[in-house]
Amino acid sequence: TISDVLLVGNGDQVTVGKPLVDGAAVKLELLEEVKAKKVVSFHFKRRKGYHRTVGHRQRHQRVKVASITGA
Repeated sequence: TISDVLLVGNGDQVTVGKPLVDGAAVKLELLEEVKAKKVVSFHFKRRKGYHRTVGHRQRHQRVKVASITGA
């Protein structure tokens, strides 16, 4: 559940928060967690004999909006 909602719309009725909408919440459903492609960072300093390879994979979550409750 996310309670930091900036804007809620229902057809023609739109509520904009200043900065957040009071009483609004979004309920999410976690579908899967995946990893992105590997990012490789190669550090190199010329004429110093220094080189280093560092990599990481970012984690992503795929979510589905189950319900939106607005003020």
